[in-house]
Amino acid sequence: TPELIGYPSGPRPARWQLAKAAAKAVLDATKGYKLDLTAPEPDTSVATKNYISMAMGGGSKAPGVDAAAASEIIFGRYFIAAKGEGARQTGLNNGPNGYNNWAGNTPIQQLVDDYEMMDGTKFDWNNTAHAAAPYKGRDPRFYASILYDGAKWKPRSGSSDPANEVQTGQYQVGAGFIPGLDTRQSSIENWNGSWTGYYVRKFIDPNPALNDNKDRQDIPWPFFRYTEMVLNYVEACIELGEDAEARTWLNKIRFRSGMPAITESGDALRQRYRNERRIELAYEEHRFHDARRWMIAPTTLGRKTVYVQVRGTLKPGQTAPNPYRRDETKYNYTYTPIEDNSLENRKWLDKMYFLPIS
Repeated sequence: TPELIGYPSGPRPARWQLAKAAAKAVLDATKGYKLDLTAPEPDTSVATKNYISMAMGGGSKAPGVDAAAASEIIFGRYFIAAKGEGARQTGLNNGPNGYNNWAGNTPIQQLVDDYEMMDGTKFDWNNTAHAAAPYKGRDPRFYASILYDGAKWKPRSGSSDPANEVQTGQYQVGAGFIPGLDTRQSSIENWNGSWTGYYVRKFIDPNPALNDNKDRQDIPWPFFRYTEMVLNYVEACIELGEDAEARTWLNKIRFRSGMPAITESGDALRQRYRNERRIELAYEEHRFHDARRWMIAPTTLGRKTVYVQVRGTLKPGQTAPNPYRRDETKYNYTYTPIEDNSLENRKWLDKMYFLPIS
């Protein structure tokens, strides 16, 4: 039971009441960013920028990034230009190798799959429409968090990619296939690319004037942000059976992201909440602790890693553009999820629930 890894004594409802009150005190004391919408943001580009702006925490000068989103941070780690800290090189550490970056953290397919469709339904590889175009019609937070094959990104140096698009696939040119510029067979750098077919976008300053390989960014790290307190409040409400209050606050988060309201109750609401927390707080160092707290680690942290293989095959009679750029009028693109344990063979042992705090 959860008590074995948390509180060994005392009534659980009383603890949830205390957690609810603590979270609500924060919600009443300040306010977050754009949580006053009564319906989903209708413009998906605005919804995407809302999430990008929060990730930037007021530190980006990129066009369209709203500095007012700095209000979301309750407690953060800020950086100054006078200190050349490596933590300011998020783009270098995690960006695509075709931009001479290092791909330090790369999303796996399971995270990508957990971003809902725009209508609030689950993405499903068994749905032929989803499988044929897995990066279309997704939760706007996906586009603000993940770089995928064909995603628009910053200007790339040289003339190899005038379209400035991420390339993580293999594309037919003549009788053979060439590797994308952001693969581990890249013609730019071939030692530091993503193995998974994805790169992190969240927390990398999208300012096109910044060269991630050389320039440092000034994006704060959010130890605590307002939306986390909202999610904590929602979870306490769910565990206390206060579903209506939980839905009200959970949907405030979803409306800001352009997503439809959640209407479920009971355990179905709990499951929707847990996925919402996973998506909203992606790459904010919560998932490991949440999975242990909910005791779902065997089916989440213990899963084998799944990558994606992207392949672009020329349509009959078509000629490859030179240099290559994504073109759905010329290419048929296929996306194949592949379980790959050659680099890390993940395994969960229940004794890991008892890992000490360090």
